[in-house]
Amino acid sequence: MAKKNTNKENDAGSPEKSIGMNKLASGGAVHMPITKAAQYVGGSASTIFTQPMFFSPLHTPQNWQIASKRREVTQWARFYYENEPKAAAGIDFYANFPMNGFKLECKDRKVLAFYEHMVEKLNLENWLRQISHEYYLIGDVFVFTEVECPVCSGTGERIDGMICNHPDGVIKRILILNPDFVEVQKTQLADEPAIVLLPDDDLKKVVSQKKPLEVYKKMLEEKSNLLKLLIN
Repeated sequence: MAKKNTNKENDAGSPEKSIGMNKLASGGAVHMPITKAAQYVGGSASTIFTQPMFFSPLHTPQNWQIASKRREVTQWARFYYENEPKAAAGIDFYANFPMNGFKLECKDRKVLAFYEHMVEKLNLENWLRQISHEYYLIGDVFVFTEVECPVCSGTGERIDGMICNHPDGVIKRILILNPDFVEVQKTQLADEPAIVLLPDDDLKKVVSQKKPLEVYKKMLEEKSNLLKLLIN
């Protein structure tokens, strides 16, 4: 009996109380068991196997967003010129600063008078500024000069099929071609690259639909050979 009483005294003096198989702390904190569950997928249908990634400095998400084609590059350049004042001011300065006018000099007064008349007729100073501006804007410029020739009428080909050197010919007008529709073709077999003008949608529409009729008739009179190429 003494042994039994001793056990009761020990139980009463212990910091924990035993209720059934669970033990509760005297402070009120409950000890809950922590369990972890794991699932093995293995070779089920939800498993996806992919090829290992390879590195290339050209094929990265950053490089894919950078303009690489010529038309995209020119579009980006014009966008920043129109929307960034500092870029526009810098381009305007470098384009207009070298073109402050010029003066022709020649000992023969007749020759000097002829070329001075041509400069005034073509408005050459204005065109030089536009050419310089296009160059500093996109880094390239394609200038087209139309020749007025009494032999070939500006086509560059004589009646006998030979190339015309434009005797007594003069420059009729100057144009700056849209670089988006100009293609430079280089080959190792030719010393100089071939510059090809690709017709845009508006020009194709004029040729195919003959509208507007006034523009088509004017093109037919002056550029009959070119129209044949466009139609074909």
